[in-house]
Formats: sequence, C-alpha cells, structure tokens
Amino acid sequence: MTRWSGRRIAGTVAGVVVAIALALALSGTARGIALYAYLLLLVLIAVVAIGSRIGRAWPRTPRFERLIPARAEPEARVLQLEGLAGRLAGGSPNAFDLYHRVRPLVREIVTAQLSRGHGIDLDTRPDRAQQLVGTWTWELIRPDLEAPTDSWAHTWSTRELDALTTELEQLR
Repeated sequence: MTRWSGRRIAGTVAGVVVAIALALALSGTARGIALYAYLLLLVLIAVVAIGSRIGRAWPRTPRFERLIPARAEPEARVLQLEGLAGRLAGGSPNAFDLYHRVRPLVREIVTAQLSRGHGIDLDTRPDRAQQLVGTWTWELIRPDLEAPTDSWAHTWSTRELDALTTELEQLR
C-alpha cells in the first residue's frame, strides 16, 4: 500500500475542494448531485488518511514465507560412514578386508571428527584420541595394530561391526 504523507493528503484535499467548488459554481440547478459527490470524495479522502495512519501504527506483516515454520534441517550425513556401511553390507569382513579396506576408512572418519570436534590430531595425540573414541573404534585404528598374517581369518561379528558404526555415529 502506498504511504500518504500529511502534505500529500492536504494537497489532494485542497485540489478536490477546488474541483468541487468549481463543479458547484458551474452546475446551476443540479447542485445536489455535486454536493453529494463532494461529500463522497471527502469521506473517501478521510478513509484513505485514516487507513494510512492505521497502517503506520500497526507492525508490518511478515512475508508469507516467514509465516510458515521452517523445517528442521536434516542432520548432516558423513559420507565416509555411508561408504563404510556399503563396505560392511556384504556381511562380516575377513581379516584382510578389515585391515586394508575398513580400517583406513574408519581412521579417516575418526581423524576428521576428532580434528573438527576436538582439535585433536590422531597421530600426535593417540592417548587423548583413545579416551574420546569407543572401544571397538580404538581396537581398529590403534597405531600398534599389525597387518593380519592369515588374510582369510574371520574377525569381527555383525554385532561388533554394529557397535563400531554406532560409536562412529556418536563421535562428534
């Protein structure tokens, strides 16, 4: 809605008064119709003026998009966790897969989370990292873990892998 200033309203009223006065002077015997038109115009100007003042006094209505409550943003997904879930989907990995495929991915996840959330470097402060990560996670990423001698040995159960993924999801 267009805001009308006091000067603009006064100028409009003065212009209308002059126009109606001219119409009354020139109307002759049909002054009644000119007088009704004059009164109607004055009422219209008063309504516009009052509406303008009320519009300024009330707070502005927020845009429609702001009236709709915002949806909660989905929790940020860790792409490495999804990759880990994909690698573990086939069942329990053998010792080779666990050490050479799963361990580097878990280590990457833990390194990123510890760095971002706690400012800790896994390689320089392994003692502090061990306190923050879960038991299963530490068992897999500890620096003294050696490569398996029997690559086909069965290592972790599904329950243990589930515990690992739960620990990784909770690490912030």
